[in-house]
Amino acid sequence: YMPTKKTSFVGFKQGYSEQLIKSQKGMNESNKLRSTTKDYLKFIKNKDGELIQIDNYIKGRVACVFQAHWIENARYLFPYSSEGGFYPTYTYVTRYEGNRVVEEYMVEGNQIVYESYSKKSETQIDYKFINYVSGGKYPVLEVRKGNFYLNPLSYVESYSDNWLNHR
Repeated sequence: YMPTKKTSFVGFKQGYSEQLIKSQKGMNESNKLRSTTKDYLKFIKNKDGELIQIDNYIKGRVACVFQAHWIENARYLFPYSSEGGFYPTYTYVTRYEGNRVVEEYMVEGNQIVYESYSKKSETQIDYKFINYVSGGKYPVLEVRKGNFYLNPLSYVESYSDNWLNHR
């Protein structure tokens, strides 16, 4: 379980940006929840500890179920309603090289939110982020570049731009 603490999109990805947000907000997986917690994620894993499903609870009810599927070195989280039909939200993709996250995508309709992580050294990771909407008046909604530093995990941004700067 993991309380969502009024955050969006946290708990579905595995990269350094996700790890930093979880660290800053004190969000951790645990085996139990407080009885008053109404907004949380329930992680369902197989006997080997591999994620197979995430149940997203909002106001104490299952709003969305994400089924995990592995294809080669990528994990896909496909969203479904609690009844098993279409649910209008992002599909999440995390691509690994070994045990390290190198790319993540959030895709919904014509929108792609992309993040890449390239190892620069043992303690530094190059980061790139782009939020793109095909066919939009401003197709590139946001671009960020920077570096993650390990031990302790931190982020220093070197470039940021968004569509508001180009209206």
